[in-house]
Amino acid sequence: TPLPDGTYLVNWRALSSVDGHVTAGSFPFTIGRATLGAELGAAGPASSAYTVRPLEVMGRFLHLVGAVAATGGGTFALVVALPAFRGKRGRNARLAGVESRAFSLLRSLLWGGIAALALAAVAALVDQALKLETSPLRVVAETRLGAFWLTRVALILGLVAAVARPWPRPSEGAPQRAPMDRGTLRTARPRVMLLAVTSLGALLLLTTSLTSHAAALSGPTALYVLADWLHMLAASAWVGGLVFLALTFASAPRSTGLVERAELLGGVVTRFHILALASVGVLIGTGILSSLIQVGSFPGLLTTGYGNVLLVKFALLAPMLALAATNALWARPRLVAAARPDASGATAAMVERRFPLLVRGEALMGLLVMAAAAVLVTMPPAAGEIAARASAQKLRLVRSADDLRITLAISPGRPGVNTF
Repeated sequence: TPLPDGTYLVNWRALSSVDGHVTAGSFPFTIGRATLGAELGAAGPASSAYTVRPLEVMGRFLHLVGAVAATGGGTFALVVALPAFRGKRGRNARLAGVESRAFSLLRSLLWGGIAALALAAVAALVDQALKLETSPLRVVAETRLGAFWLTRVALILGLVAAVARPWPRPSEGAPQRAPMDRGTLRTARPRVMLLAVTSLGALLLLTTSLTSHAAALSGPTALYVLADWLHMLAASAWVGGLVFLALTFASAPRSTGLVERAELLGGVVTRFHILALASVGVLIGTGILSSLIQVGSFPGLLTTGYGNVLLVKFALLAPMLALAATNALWARPRLVAAARPDASGATAAMVERRFPLLVRGEALMGLLVMAAAAVLVTMPPAAGEIAARASAQKLRLVRSADDLRITLAISPGRPGVNTF
């Protein structure tokens, strides 16, 4: 049926199929002879209609926690724990027992991560269904985000299968035998299981990057997605490694001598220092790239919600880096020195007492940074908001001819009815 003459206002709202963010706007149009009505004042340019959605933020945070537990815990065990424990199994039965306790705690950590991932998947599906005002089944069956949701569920089930399967433990208290004997094969099996867990966690993070702000950018999208993925992998290795490092300290028996414990833990900390240093370097590089692209200017950093949350993230990251520097420059050298036969028992006791507290503080700050990141990824990027503001400004054209200067001002300078 044809619309009668009059003035109409169209309010529109779109949900991105890439990152799930909502963009909204309005524009007027008239048919026939129409009177300019008050509804024209309600017209507005396209904007990212952001409101805090607790369900979405919670889902993003739980997903990050679960993926970091799998990726970071697995990376720590593969790169740090297994090599550090390798030379201690046959020398001291009590120290060798630390490995079993540490890996038992790792499995508990992984089960907690899987629970977080499962809750995050439910929250993400319900949130998308509420945004689209449709059923969760339609989201899964008909949208790109639904396809990624199914991929995440498959990866979570893969993690369940890997963690639920019995993990053979490296032999404890027995001397190392020939390279191909049963003891070495038993040692290799946990490495295979850990590699599977780490790979599944990394793939979960990749699904996040493929549905992030980076994937919605124009230009070299693959490069932006790769940078985002590397950023999260580095964060996982650092924060997840810190959590497992704290668990390793908790696994060390108090009945063991201070020097023996310091020798074992010093080797673990030294290896983790290298991993953390590389992770921080990748984090800084990819973080600068992302900030330049997503924020783009100081006004974007200071006058937008995205920029303000990013500043909060930086503010939380600063003390975390300070704690990391303290651990690396003060605690680690003293822990290594405490392993020497002539080391003071009081020094070793002091370092063992303070270093775990510093590690826990650093890990806690890492979780707070992840919480800020969970809020950040639900917000429209600052660069787009600044561009939308610029497009909404009054259009002003100035031309001169001899001694005549002509100025044309068009307001609001966007599609629809304007005044001159």
